[in-house]
Amino acid sequence: MRGFPLWNFFAVLALLALVAIPLRRISAPRPPAFPFPPGQAAAAAPGLPVSLRLRFVHAPREAALFCDGKEQPLEGQGLERQATLPLREGALEVEVKATWADGTGPTLIELRAAPEGQVEQLQNLWSEETAVDEWLRFHWRNPT
Repeated sequence: MRGFPLWNFFAVLALLALVAIPLRRISAPRPPAFPFPPGQAAAAAPGLPVSLRLRFVHAPREAALFCDGKEQPLEGQGLERQATLPLREGALEVEVKATWADGTGPTLIELRAAPEGQVEQLQNLWSEETAVDEWLRFHWRNPT
């Protein structure tokens, strides 16, 4: 006995709906979640302080950080240093200079930047020989 074809069609359609509806809800794109309501000031506001941390694998002999053409003071000694810099037009551009003792070899610098209310960003630099001199740009989108 084959049954009525229209009933078979509706049975298959119901099974497909039972599977498709949850799959659609799982795979549907979601709007990004922001750490603050959209009505508040965005993180791209000029002059917002950005906390920048530098972590070294080997302690440098000298380390300098330049922003807007001026050397910025670095707090800390040894393997970790930090600075607070102003955000300009939703971005932070810094020049990192560091030197190590002879024979150190290629080494890593980890930079973490985070303005208030925004996601922390991470960038790594590798030194060539015993020095590094690189420009880095961190960028945060205006969520409003």
